[in-house]
Amino acid sequence: MNKLQNPMVRVGLGTMMFGWKVPLQEASAILERCMSVGIGVIDTSPSYGNGLSETITGMALQKLDRNLITLATKFYLEELPPGQLEAAIRSGLEGSLERLRVDRIDYFTLHNDLNLPDFAALAGIIDKLKSEELIREFHISNFSSRSILAVLASPRLLDAIDGIHVRHNLLFRDDPLWRLHGQRSLNTISFSPLCEGLLTGKYRARSDGSRPGGRLIEATRHRDYYDNLLKDETAVKIEALVRVSGDKGLTLDEYAYQWVLERGQIDTMLMGISSLAQFDLAVKKIGKLQ
Repeated sequence: MNKLQNPMVRVGLGTMMFGWKVPLQEASAILERCMSVGIGVIDTSPSYGNGLSETITGMALQKLDRNLITLATKFYLEELPPGQLEAAIRSGLEGSLERLRVDRIDYFTLHNDLNLPDFAALAGIIDKLKSEELIREFHISNFSSRSILAVLASPRLLDAIDGIHVRHNLLFRDDPLWRLHGQRSLNTISFSPLCEGLLTGKYRARSDGSRPGGRLIEATRHRDYYDNLLKDETAVKIEALVRVSGDKGLTLDEYAYQWVLERGQIDTMLMGISSLAQFDLAVKKIGKLQ
């Protein structure tokens, strides 16, 4: 097994479960544990629980040293009348700052490419927010290949982008945003290292052909996406990966973490956690890799 050097410093915490499956007291314990093991990037979004994840994260952060935390949140754009772009972005940012109880967001991420505005106007607004020290970096996530081509044709916006968030794991390696990474040096954050839990092995078919339940089954907002993950061809790939991980002396999820962390182009690997016990287990598994 290849050994990783101090892998925890390249791990971040995704808080989508805060407020859904993780209550405040447990969230506080998880964030305190993050500080003790060297995890400094905390990622949330106003879309997680309609702001509840940000609220709980903000309350839990009050006990911690803000200077030790890199705080990431997101924004998205709705259809807007002319001239309302800056007001809409500022309103979303102000809401996040209030819920998180901070005066600055380190990584401010455009969550997807829906309703993309004039790129020069967006870049100008981002530059203002940086100069006012309300945000430190501007990131983008969940962009289609078509949108990436448009970004590449807009030097003004391209220059404003500091980072990308890519879905990257043993089953999904071709996020269109990698094309931007090849154009310039960008802070690169990966998410879904266990591919929505598939790479834990818990969704493998039972002997009677049935599948167990879990968050992947519960998540219905993007039904087609999740159904695609449960196709038979994916199951075949997972069985092959189980054999590969076993040959390496690792469990499937340990191998999944190792594979992402071995990628030198990944600056931070976000892991999603739904309980303190799950967090401790993930830390133990990642720690085994060093």
